[in-house]
Amino acid sequence: MSVSGGERGGARTRLAVRRTVGVLAGCLTAPVGLLYLLFAGVPLGAFLLWPRTRLYALGVFGSGARRLVEVERRRRTCFFGDRFPETYGGEGVVRYLAVRSWSGLMCGVVLALLGFGLVLAGLLAGGVVRGTIGTAELLTQLVLGGVLLFLGLQGLFALTALDARLARECFGPSERELLRRRIDELSVSRAAVVRAVDVERRRIERDLHDGVQQRLVALAMLIGRARRGGGRDPERAAELLGQAHREAQEVLAELREWPGGCTRRRWTASAWRRRSAGWRSGAGCHCGSPTRWRGRSHARW
Repeated sequence: MSVSGGERGGARTRLAVRRTVGVLAGCLTAPVGLLYLLFAGVPLGAFLLWPRTRLYALGVFGSGARRLVEVERRRRTCFFGDRFPETYGGEGVVRYLAVRSWSGLMCGVVLALLGFGLVLAGLLAGGVVRGTIGTAELLTQLVLGGVLLFLGLQGLFALTALDARLARECFGPSERELLRRRIDELSVSRAAVVRAVDVERRRIERDLHDGVQQRLVALAMLIGRARRGGGRDPERAAELLGQAHREAQEVLAELREWPGGCTRRRWTASAWRRRSAGWRSGAGCHCGSPTRWRGRSHARW
């Protein structure tokens, strides 16, 4: 447990160090982007306004911006572990470079202020050790330093979150692409559900045809035999009615179990031979195969 805890702690430390280096690298690349926008965008501004040279100027300006943006994408992949597709939209490259350069510059300013605050904190601690700072001044410096530290950390977290969001918007799939993927997934899942429902419906139809329907046919045959032989042999008719009653109870039990599981009843050849032998023993009852029982045969019994 201690070894695994130490490994997790070491992994978190390495991750924090790597992200810190990534933030510092972003602060260093931000001025490069601003300088490119300034020294490349201003000379090409006149060509961008002229319709005949607009496409060429946009191509030249966009190619340089794409190189700088590719550096930012690799920075996010190397230090933050982000995974983006190799190809991404080119219409938002200049916008990303401008906003990213501004946010990186602001992040550098915040880090500089935090460093300056640490220097002041060191001077304040030295003054306390030497005894040159009074209690009132110490409390005032602590309150102001705590407020500025809180604001600086909040600004740093907000700027790093903005950097991550800008990278997802530029390098990752757009909102329209995400919606299209979601629609495709829903269409595929809906088609799968429809197929599953259709397969289940066909299975239920087979279960009804091969199980309950055949049992009901057998029940109708038993009742028909009991009606025809009731006058000649009352005992045989009572036996047939008792058998029909038991058959009806079995059918009801099967119907009660069927909605929950729909377990298909498969009758073996020997079972069919036993039932067919019992049914053929009655007068005027001829049935060759259970698959030949249809609507008009029901009416005869």
